[in-house]
Amino acid sequence: MQFASAPVREISDTRRMGAKAMWYLPFQFGQRSCPDFEDMAPHWVLQRGISRSIAEAGLEVGIYVGLNDVFPKTWNEHPEWRATNGDYFLEEAEVCPSVPEAHKEINQLRERLFAGLPRIDYVLTPITDYGGCGCDMCAPFPKTYLRVLEEQAALVRHYHPDAKIVITGISASLADNDMLRELLTKAPWVDYVWDLPRGPKPLIRAGMLPETTMTNGWGRFGPCPVLPDIKRGYQSDLVHLSGVAQYSEGIHDDVNRFALLQFARDPQRSVADVAQAYAEDWLKLSGRDVSLAGQVIAGLGTEIVTDRLWVPPQPEHGADRADADERVKILLDVRNRSHELENNFRYWLLH
Repeated sequence: MQFASAPVREISDTRRMGAKAMWYLPFQFGQRSCPDFEDMAPHWVLQRGISRSIAEAGLEVGIYVGLNDVFPKTWNEHPEWRATNGDYFLEEAEVCPSVPEAHKEINQLRERLFAGLPRIDYVLTPITDYGGCGCDMCAPFPKTYLRVLEEQAALVRHYHPDAKIVITGISASLADNDMLRELLTKAPWVDYVWDLPRGPKPLIRAGMLPETTMTNGWGRFGPCPVLPDIKRGYQSDLVHLSGVAQYSEGIHDDVNRFALLQFARDPQRSVADVAQAYAEDWLKLSGRDVSLAGQVIAGLGTEIVTDRLWVPPQPEHGADRADADERVKILLDVRNRSHELENNFRYWLLH
């Protein structure tokens, strides 16, 4: 099928950049419908194909799974099952895991997911964002979270015996993280912690990168290279790390993804060296243009915004504008000398 070419390319490129695993979100039940989970439904076929393609590329497969969402149809049919927000960040169709019937539905959906995916090496399930319940029956929720997740861990390991369980307290309160830290000392079934709480389990650092849809709010455009910040993160955390997992919701973080993986291999590399390596390896530039593009790629920690584009002689977008972005002019000049950039999608991700 035609859709397969882009995911396969993305998987292959991610491995070539240095990744050892790829994690993805195969099914956010609250945003899908029951027909999406039928055997030959396009969405479910795609998710199984992604899992298979990751494994065939020689990478480990991780999945991100919410703790307690169900299909909206089920949520609408059973208002008495609905989760309570409280201090938690819920999205669509979360139900209370302390309601027995809701708990059963939660586990049935996840068992079907685990059984259907051809390969699972990691399962990451957050305490919240998305997920959680602030009702009295679930309080204190860290205990409910681990109790429910332990059942889900048993389900995934029935089909994938070597699957590793990753928990995270990101977006939860300090009090919840303190409780999780204590509870995790008695949870041998948990293998890793993704960033928080630190201490009781091997740490996978959360590479929270500023994908363009998040720059200045949802729906804005313009890449934001933060290579110096990524390097500093490794320098401060390296002694504690078992791994790093990038979180991104779009395509424009390609430069930052490359940097994250390169600094993982060698945290002592300079920002300029990594930026120029991207220009040479992925933009296929050479000579002085490697250095020029590398200066843009290294970034200033600020987004390269399209509406400041330098396209003379149009005065509204030209050099006479006070806020014209010099970095865009550099990229345009490089393209004038390297015409093959016209067909290099990574070049167009930069502005």
